Amino acid sequence: MRIFHELVVDDYVTGGGAANSLTSFQWSAVMGNIDVFRVFVVADRVSGTSPTLTVVFAELPSFQVQFNVDFAVLLNAVPLVAGQANVFSASVASSDPGMPASYALPLVYGLGGTSPAAHVKIWVTGRGRA
Repeated sequence: MRIFHELVVDDYVTGGGAANSLTSFQWSAVMGNIDVFRVFVVADRVSGTSPTLTVVFAELPSFQVQFNVDFAVLLNAVPLVAGQANVFSASVASSDPGMPASYALPLVYGLGGTSPAAHVKIWVTGRGRA
């Protein structure tokens, strides 16, 4: 059993709507080999009106060309509070319904609301596939 624990996102995110970001491609293959995930998210320096944060695992390469792909939602439009550190955690297993079967598995993250901005850090901890 291999154990993985890395900071995979350290990004100042702006915008909203369809403006999503992907983790670096170097992490996609690594996270595609994880069986059970625990994700820890910190969002600080938050601004904007009614800012929210969404984090999902999405399947590649399909995600690049179409939006009708398998994905597992970790955080779904959770509200962010300006002026404080917003801390979230979630877990998912490769056997959960909707979890992509691909071995190229990036995290996709984005903000919602009006003119949102936040400094987002995401750590992933996981156990490797057998």
